[in-house]
Amino acid sequence: AFYVGVSNSGDSRSLYRLQLQVTGAGAASMVTQELVEGVVDMQIFYGEDTNSDRVIDQYVDASAVAVADWPNILSVRVNLLLTSLDNNIVSQPQTVFFPADTGSSAVVGGSFTASDRRLYQIFSTTIGIRNRLP
Repeated sequence: AFYVGVSNSGDSRSLYRLQLQVTGAGAASMVTQELVEGVVDMQIFYGEDTNSDRVIDQYVDASAVAVADWPNILSVRVNLLLTSLDNNIVSQPQTVFFPADTGSSAVVGGSFTASDRRLYQIFSTTIGIRNRLP
């Protein structure tokens, strides 16, 4: 599991991984690992084929996918909003649209206005689910 939380330094937010760890004695526990400091937000959208032609028709939030429609998900789009660790890099607080691409031409991402003068940047990637692509 991946999530965004307060960084170990306490100065910003970070991307974390929660992983199941099994010891030699067979006992299991969850271990938290900080992966990237400076991650402010993460949004995930799922590429859905709505007409069975094996082409993604829309990107939706997990809450918009009906239980019976999960087999129609062909890709995952991950959007990260990152910030610099140092302040006073830009001359005024930035405003960005995050996520910049919601997967729908009719839906624009929400406006995010920083409360500081850090540099903010959006990174996105789309991952195809290999056994479901044509």
